[in-house]
Amino acid sequence: MSDDEALPKKGKKLPRWALILLAVAIVAGLVAGISALYTSTRKDAVVAPTPAPPAPAGGADGCIAGNINDAASLLDGARQQPHTPQGAAATAAGFLRFTAQYPSPSEQQLITVISDMYDLAPGEEASALAKDVLSASAPDNVQTAGFSVADGRYVIESASTQDKVQVSIASQVIVDGRARGVSATTYTMARGDGIWKFVDSEDIDDEQRILDNGVAFVGGC
Repeated sequence: MSDDEALPKKGKKLPRWALILLAVAIVAGLVAGISALYTSTRKDAVVAPTPAPPAPAGGADGCIAGNINDAASLLDGARQQPHTPQGAAATAAGFLRFTAQYPSPSEQQLITVISDMYDLAPGEEASALAKDVLSASAPDNVQTAGFSVADGRYVIESASTQDKVQVSIASQVIVDGRARGVSATTYTMARGDGIWKFVDSEDIDDEQRILDNGVAFVGGC
């Protein structure tokens, strides 16, 4: 798969499984050289966000899986998130950090998380989606990579309802411990079985809107 094929098309809704592959695609673009398509949808330098309103008490937790960031920690943190927009935002950030880390989690850990936190469509299987993750080409000359919301921002979009929340998250791409770019995506999360589940995602053209207008995560990592 080429870098251009791996990257989401600008302004288009991503395939349901593309969130899981997004980090590898972004890291590959950053390390191998940013294509014209990549440049149109991602920044290769961190944009310093303007000061955001302080997060309200009980705001979105940006580190529900902690620094361990494994399946057990993520599921434990996700099950503690309330049936509120902030709970959906916290779960989306946790899902992003876990599924979009490199080296990738093991196949069994991915299956566990996808089974419990992914709104599987008829015919979709957690094991097949996990294999999609592990079949992606590893980024060149990179030891570790992933996303951080420590300095991230989130916006609860107006289309949200009580049981289905659209939350836009701006996060930093971290490569070998260094911030290398900014990514912004809108996640649709639905409440089911006592937990917020990932439904879909859509790339955001202008991450600066989220950085400028979003709310800071509480204790992001």
